[in-house]
Amino acid sequence: MHEHTESVASEQLTVTVEVASPVVHDVDLVAVGVIAPAANEPLEGAVEKLDRLLGGAIERMRMGGGSGVRVGETLRIDGAPGVKAPRVLLIGLGSARSLSTDALTVAGRIAVQHALDVGVRTLGFAPGLRDAGVTSLPVGDIAHAVALGAREYFAARSPATRRRLVFSIEASAANRDLAFEGIRR
Repeated sequence: MHEHTESVASEQLTVTVEVASPVVHDVDLVAVGVIAPAANEPLEGAVEKLDRLLGGAIERMRMGGGSGVRVGETLRIDGAPGVKAPRVLLIGLGSARSLSTDALTVAGRIAVQHALDVGVRTLGFAPGLRDAGVTSLPVGDIAHAVALGAREYFAARSPATRRRLVFSIEASAANRDLAFEGIRR
């Protein structure tokens, strides 16, 4: 559901905040942060629904064979039934106990790298933290870290390999303004 969009543009990269779910976000690629639970917290909300549509891929990645998901670990799923985006990219954020904005910056870099490598023009990013029970980081800090990684990777990329990209950070209606303040820093 798209209720409101705010954006900050830089060169050919536009970073936006949208009230959207990773299940119905109308983008070429949706990236979702995956975090290992601190104490077996269940997935909730849109990420739990996405996990069901992906046949449990998020939950399996969270558990990482018992050791948990690693920062920067990725899994791409194409053509998931019931998901509007034709591509879903799961990006590991590590453990809920050791989560930092550095892991979110890495995830922002990976999402933009993948988007440019596969040639998409629109990219949605769902941090996935609140739906995994993580509330230790302020929303503005989360959005800032993800946007920072996206901008750093885009700027470091050779101009010949960059193309126009809209990077939308997904937020709830209640957190939209806080996320927008984060991307403006």
